[in-house]
Amino acid sequence: MTRLADPQSVVAICIATYRRPDGLKALIDSINAIDLKGDTIRPILVIVDNCPDALAKDVLGDLQALTPFQVIYGVQPVPGIVSARNRCLDLVPEAADFIAFVDDDEVVTPGWLAAHLRTLEISDAVAVQGAVQPDYMQPPTGWMETLSVFETGPFDFDGPIPFAATNNSVIRADFVRRHALRFDMRFNRSGGEDQEFYDRVQALGGPIWASPDAVVHDQIPAHRMTLKWIKQRSFRTGNTLSRIALLRGRGRLLRFCKGTGLMAVGALRGVVSLPFSKAGAVRGLLQLHRGAGMLAAFVRLDYQEYSAAAVQLDRREGG
Repeated sequence: MTRLADPQSVVAICIATYRRPDGLKALIDSINAIDLKGDTIRPILVIVDNCPDALAKDVLGDLQALTPFQVIYGVQPVPGIVSARNRCLDLVPEAADFIAFVDDDEVVTPGWLAAHLRTLEISDAVAVQGAVQPDYMQPPTGWMETLSVFETGPFDFDGPIPFAATNNSVIRADFVRRHALRFDMRFNRSGGEDQEFYDRVQALGGPIWASPDAVVHDQIPAHRMTLKWIKQRSFRTGNTLSRIALLRGRGRLLRFCKGTGLMAVGALRGVVSLPFSKAGAVRGLLQLHRGAGMLAAFVRLDYQEYSAAAVQLDRREGG
């Protein structure tokens, strides 16, 4: 098991990108500034472009020229988030001790990677999840800040948590290789592939820990800062959780009951809170949509957050 005390920890940083050359450039610039802890960390950037007709390198030029770290660049012509993430995993070199995931609309903080590896060093964790803080492209509404709808964390402890996501996580490469882990193509257009992936990691005996000082910043464009978009994300999150339960063949009754309960509680909270608190009313509405997403999975309704039309619209509007 690789520790920071070893001569070098090789980390493959997996970045799936689609029509975000400026975001990719900002992310690479932020990775260039990370603390390597006296050269005990050796990053390798694994970049997979999922848009063959508008490649990031056509805009940015030679990606290797943008960073002192090794770049492994690939193109995945098959559309979809899972297709791109799995191509990243295929390109991870055998020398990698760890695999990091970060998105092309994020930037990392200087201590990001070292903090992740420190948490892995002090624990039995197979994977670690860091905090995600939003950088809003326009001032957020009061309820948006109160509900922290775009945040993951903050975490105030190093310790076990029940989830991880590809917006800011690191996993031991030997665990991925040993179990031949890949993302599930059934989530290629819906999203939620990372929830399913890390749920499988835990089912295989891989603990997940929080890494509180491993922080990234997520760029939140104006068109996502709407109640409609946030409701859709809540629906998809609930939908994913029930789909996982159905795939696993366990926890189905619990998800059905939770979905029903969330819809009832959310509706009641929304009505009761409306005269007094916009944040409370929105919280109830989001609970209602999350519950509806859970129940929708039982009639095989899978919300397609990454459909071709949805992704094209998202990028056209600056997402």
